[in-house]
Amino acid sequence: MPNTEQVRCARLLRGLLWLGALATVAMFTGCLSMPGKSASKNGRPAWIDNPGDGASASAGMHVMGRNAQEELALSRAREELAKRQGVTIGSEHEVQQVTENDRSSTIASKTIREEVKDREVKAVLKSKWLDPANGTLWVWVVPSK
Repeated sequence: MPNTEQVRCARLLRGLLWLGALATVAMFTGCLSMPGKSASKNGRPAWIDNPGDGASASAGMHVMGRNAQEELALSRAREELAKRQGVTIGSEHEVQQVTENDRSSTIASKTIREEVKDREVKAVLKSKWLDPANGTLWVWVVPSK
């Protein structure tokens, strides 16, 4: 039979466990309700449709891999952010993939034209999300201060 000291320790431990569980639930709920970070039922972040002061953009699967896919999405998001701030940016992305017999080769080129008038646009990557349904990578950039 446990003595009173053991009973007191067990109650204290049980109370601390409940307090820890409650704090964890409160913290998790708070993170889910943060503006710009919440996700819809399908897991799609809210910032994709409502980027606030920033800009969101996507890129589908890229023949040169995940890094090239991310660079393309970032480039598109920066262009969108720059447009909102009155900077004109034009870019062309050309990717050619040639397959002959069992060998394939890829040729990629990128041209960027900018027209900036007394304005510097700086952006920082705030978040990124990979859509598990189709492999599309979404990025969210915001102006850096």
